[in-house]
Amino acid sequence: MYPRTSSVTRPKTWAAVPMLLLIVTILGACANSASGGSGKSQLTGGTVMEKQARFDPLGPANCPQGQEVDQSIYVDASLSSRSKRLNGERLVEILATSRVPSICGGHLRIVMFARSIAGIETVIDTNLDPGHGTYASQVIKADKAIEGMVERVRMAMAKPSIETRGTDIVGVLRDAAETRPPRSSSRFYKVLVITDGEATGALRIGPKGTVAQATKLARAALVPDLTGADVRFVGVGVLGRARQPATSHVTALKALLQTLCNRATRATCPAPTTNYTQ
Repeated sequence: MYPRTSSVTRPKTWAAVPMLLLIVTILGACANSASGGSGKSQLTGGTVMEKQARFDPLGPANCPQGQEVDQSIYVDASLSSRSKRLNGERLVEILATSRVPSICGGHLRIVMFARSIAGIETVIDTNLDPGHGTYASQVIKADKAIEGMVERVRMAMAKPSIETRGTDIVGVLRDAAETRPPRSSSRFYKVLVITDGEATGALRIGPKGTVAQATKLARAALVPDLTGADVRFVGVGVLGRARQPATSHVTALKALLQTLCNRATRATCPAPTTNYTQ
């Protein structure tokens, strides 16, 4: 069962929470790994503290008015999409995204995917209930719950137990539709896909692929019904290896994902991004 909607009373100031130190630690580790100790991230840019400000755990969770949040997070485990540097960046994104259903109440599902959605690895699948009380107390309870999940997610990213040769993007959308909690006016469904966007199979775009070709492929694909869902793609075009794809190729990947998303949600999705957005 999914938890009941709980009331939230927000104070004017936020209590200090352990998640701040956890995120700074992770960011420091991945920044040093990416830059040889310079404190700069090659993926998103900026110092560790500049990045931490974007993921500030002391800020409001922006809970939808009168709604709980059902959040599904899909993490690309394909060979092209993995490295220690990217795993650190992605873990921060996962933690920041997980805080919203943890504080607002709802459901959290974190899934590793790659070649076939039939072989996914579900790492986290749990109901979240922050209980009643002040917003500050709910933040503390939520962040403690998230900290308890960190090691499981970290291990799953470092050593995925699935076939990693390939990326099934449409399969992710299909799984998100099939596992969607019962639709309700009191629930808000969000899907975050962390991927380099390098789809394989019928949706593969070659190095010289164009936006027109990518859009044509996406329009021909059979997509599921995700009407009303908030679907976002982040990390698009960022590979685990040192050599990164050409800008024109990344633009084509984004066009593919944008078209697939628009068709699935029957709306205009947020533009897929290379940088993380939380």
